[in-house]
Amino acid sequence: MLARTGATPFGQGHVTTLSMVVADTLGIDMDLIEVVHGDTDEIPSSDITGGSRTAQIAGSALFDASEKLIEAARPLAADLLEAAAADVVLDSETGRFHVVGTPARSAGWADVAAAAEQPLFVENDFGQHGPTFPFGSHVAVVEVDAGTGEVTLERLVAVEGSTPAVQNAVVDALSHLGIRHLDMPASPQKVWSAMESAR
Repeated sequence: MLARTGATPFGQGHVTTLSMVVADTLGIDMDLIEVVHGDTDEIPSSDITGGSRTAQIAGSALFDASEKLIEAARPLAADLLEAAAADVVLDSETGRFHVVGTPARSAGWADVAAAAEQPLFVENDFGQHGPTFPFGSHVAVVEVDAGTGEVTLERLVAVEGSTPAVQNAVVDALSHLGIRHLDMPASPQKVWSAMESAR
């Protein structure tokens, strides 16, 4: 299964996250999904990767595309099952199409692909109606050496909020990454400069 996306990851775990969206929707193993990203010859449009938008935009686009793929495959599965397309559903747990109420006789994605005269292909472009923003709040208790500007972290409390996560491990890792970079605003040079400006 090939999934193309305009989102271009640079270490945030997007390939795994996007594979999970497709796998969960189609009911197939995520190891069977190849995510192609950032190829301008293959992908007609793209946008920046940032602000937690990849799961929101690219994930939604691939979810919608997966739903469209199910609809494109339904008539082929119906032919294999000798049933009306309207009576055929996909069991997203098993990745198999069957007639409603009769899961014993089914057709999988490989069966449907073999029955197709050409590869099944759908394209989807997702546009969001308005911006969404992740929420997080960090409070640091620090001790500052007034003579040198050196900062000693005494305590840090971080709270992150999100809608249901596609992949909790990625959310946790990115949250820890944000905590790791506490040293950026608290470098002795920046603190000293702030102290001098306040005098």
